[in-house]
Amino acid sequence: MEIDMASVVEQSADEPKPDFYYSAESQQTRYDCEHCGEFNDIRGLYGYCASCGWRNNAQMLALRFSEIRDALNGGQTRPENAVGQSVASFDSAARDFATQLVNRIPMKGPRKAELSRLVFHDIESPTFRRLKEFFDLDPLRGIQGADTRFIKLMMERRHVYEHNAGVIDQRYVDRSGDEEAVVGNLLREDRENAHRLISLLSRMAANLDKDFHEIFVPTSWPIEEYRDRE
Repeated sequence: MEIDMASVVEQSADEPKPDFYYSAESQQTRYDCEHCGEFNDIRGLYGYCASCGWRNNAQMLALRFSEIRDALNGGQTRPENAVGQSVASFDSAARDFATQLVNRIPMKGPRKAELSRLVFHDIESPTFRRLKEFFDLDPLRGIQGADTRFIKLMMERRHVYEHNAGVIDQRYVDRSGDEEAVVGNLLREDRENAHRLISLLSRMAANLDKDFHEIFVPTSWPIEEYRDRE
């Protein structure tokens, strides 16, 4: 049996393709691994570098944060929108790390189900405690005091912006630590808060990235060769 791949590629868009065929133009992310310099072309957003095996979550998140900062500085997005976008992007990247842990580490069904429900948009949720207890992953390592309180505040503000049109509710008053909050008032955000939040989320992502790759160690020689070339 002979399969003519050239004829498959040349078929018109409305003609059915075989199950094994995947179009290279849809739902892919192309990037150069920042650790070994190799080009990757993957489906979806997150994946392992085909050369060194480094998971690209932190790299993709950094690109997204850069886009949000540029839009914020250029006036294309409002500060409250930037807050929501940055928290959502961090949550997505962190949940993917958790998914990899579930998929690659043998564990019983109840624990697997528990880890599949982790959320990263509330630092007081059980999520952060479980990651540290189960896998020694600590997103908040080195982040304390005023910075921790600020992250908690901004994540609660994200909830108000996305789910209550910016109107303060009793949940925000009870949970945020914002002493000036009054139920029914509109929250007003500023650009500096959004930038500070992105910087702190970047530090949290870097902690996750470091801890994750201590469990799943990348291949060292492509990384070392790239450093030598640089």
